[in-house]
Amino acid sequence: RNHPGRVQSLMLITANRQRQRMTVTSLPANHVVKLPDYGHHSSAALGDITSLGGSRELVNAVQRDLKVPVDYYLMMTPHAVTKAIKQINGVAITPPATFTSHHVRFTRNQAMQMNSRQVRAFTAPLKNDPQGAGGARYRQRLVLIAMLSHTATYRKLVNRPFIAKISGEAVTNAHFSEILAISDNYRGTSQHVVNNSLEDGDQADRERVGDVARDNLHLAKRTLFGSH
Repeated sequence: RNHPGRVQSLMLITANRQRQRMTVTSLPANHVVKLPDYGHHSSAALGDITSLGGSRELVNAVQRDLKVPVDYYLMMTPHAVTKAIKQINGVAITPPATFTSHHVRFTRNQAMQMNSRQVRAFTAPLKNDPQGAGGARYRQRLVLIAMLSHTATYRKLVNRPFIAKISGEAVTNAHFSEILAISDNYRGTSQHVVNNSLEDGDQADRERVGDVARDNLHLAKRTLFGSH
């Protein structure tokens, strides 16, 4: 989230301890969903929903649209993400394409240990993105996956001093004890990650994305109705 009321990047994460598998799915901020409880605001883009009903309404909208249960949410400002990357001394990422962004050169298939400034450049939208319209979302997922897979992530991020440091720049419905439990019980799932994205937003695409997430939660496939 980069300023009040507008969310720029959304990801739906599922973790399966038995399978030791995680799914990370990008949801476009401009994906329009129905809001049955908001009168003339009967529909809205995902990125705008927090200005109407806060984080909880955004979670409800995602659950209704994809028919995937969401237990916990975490909303962070870009500054909080920068602090997290600094806290773990950067992340190792292999760029999927060659490009230059904010005066930083990235080379396809050449691994980099990126600091927070390089990560910001890596995930920024590009005018002529070599990966197309979803390029920035794909790179954002790579950064999140790299952070979750980092051996120091849980030790350096899941502690009271760091959480206090970002408390004014992050919002979650999880209590500290729940954050600790998730860290202890699900950290192994980040070693096998399914990288996914909602692209067209039509019924077939929403069913595809929802089925991947539901399968990782041992839930049956669902047929979704309507375009949104």
